[in-house]
Amino acid sequence: MTNKEVSVELVVGSQTIILGTEQICDVIRSFPDIDSNSKIFSEFAKSPSYKVRAEVASKDNLDEGTVNCLSNDTEIEVLRELIRSQAARKHLKEEQFIKILEKDGEVASRIASTLELFENVDTQKIAELILNNDDPSIRQQLASNYSAPKKILIKLTKDSDPDVANSAKQTISR
Repeated sequence: MTNKEVSVELVVGSQTIILGTEQICDVIRSFPDIDSNSKIFSEFAKSPSYKVRAEVASKDNLDEGTVNCLSNDTEIEVLRELIRSQAARKHLKEEQFIKILEKDGEVASRIASTLELFENVDTQKIAELILNNDDPSIRQQLASNYSAPKKILIKLTKDSDPDVANSAKQTISR
């Protein structure tokens, strides 16, 4: 990710003020989340402030380049916001997805519960990775996902954690 200074100036009449990070975040939140704003979101994604990048990551109308940039972010909060966005579901490639999946339990849990929404991934392969996750709460999210691959759900019915196994059994029975 290329971080560069991102500055926003507010000009009112003859007066100019430079906005700080919190105000920039407010500006991003106030921008309509529409495709025509994707270029400005792309510029904000280059900010050195993780708060600004996280605000951008929460937007659904990001172009592929911005999603790629944000997917390489080192800040977990940025990745957590990104994985929630429709832009990530549309643009993330499988290798990026796997990299993000392995970085954080909350991100992995969210992926497990919404796996079917991601367009450019092999859901069977991702479900297998989640199946082998050490954290039973992450496996339980997958076990509760009605769209999880049936073969994976069957394997989860034999999970060593009884909550995971029971969730998988309930999901299969519905």
